[in-house]
This record gives sequence, C-alpha cells and structure tokens, in this order.
Amino acid sequence: QQQDKVSVAEKQRLLEEALNTSNEKRAALLSDKSTRAGGHFTDVMEKGQEALKNKAEEAARQQKALEEKLDQKTACQSASMTERRSKAGQHNEAVATKVKEHMQEMQEKTEKLRER
Repeated sequence: QQQDKVSVAEKQRLLEEALNTSNEKRAALLSDKSTRAGGHFTDVMEKGQEALKNKAEEAARQQKALEEKLDQKTACQSASMTERRSKAGQHNEAVATKVKEHMQEMQEKTEKLRER
C-alpha cells in the first residue's frame, strides 16, 4: 500500500513535470510564432511604404516628362508662329508693293489717255 502511494506520488510528479515541460515548449513555440509574425508585419509595412514611395516617384517622373514635352511643344509652336508671322509680313509687303505698282501703272495710263 505504501509502495502504491509512492508509485502514485511518483506518477503524479512525473505527470506534473511532463505538463510543465509541455507548457514551456508551447510558450516557446508561441513566442517564436509571435516573433516571426511581428517580423512579417514589419516587412509588409516596409514593402508597403516602399511601394508608395516608388509610386510617388514614378508619378513625379511622369509629371516632369509631361511638363518637358509641354515646354517643347510650346517652344515649337512659338517658333512656328514667329515664322508664320514673318512670312505673312513679307507676303503683305509684296502684295502692297504690287498694288502700289498697279495703281501707279493705272494712274500713268489714265494720264496718257487724258493727254490724248
């Protein structure tokens, strides 16, 4: 009977040790999982911030490229308008000269006809 009591006490002690060991292992596993999850969360947040930064940089690059194209187009249009104005001015001068010459010829013809 005493041996049974010792045996029961020994079994109980062994079970408690096994339970404590099991609890320690479980706590260690949970701690490891928690640490890995925290690291993963940090990685995801960093990648998200990097993606936002890259997106903002790309938008800025595109905006700059559009502004440069607009500046080039504006300069080209300005040069084109300047050239067209110059050509129009030359044309107008040529037309005015021809009109003046024609008027002079007409006046000379009229004077000749009056002299007769």
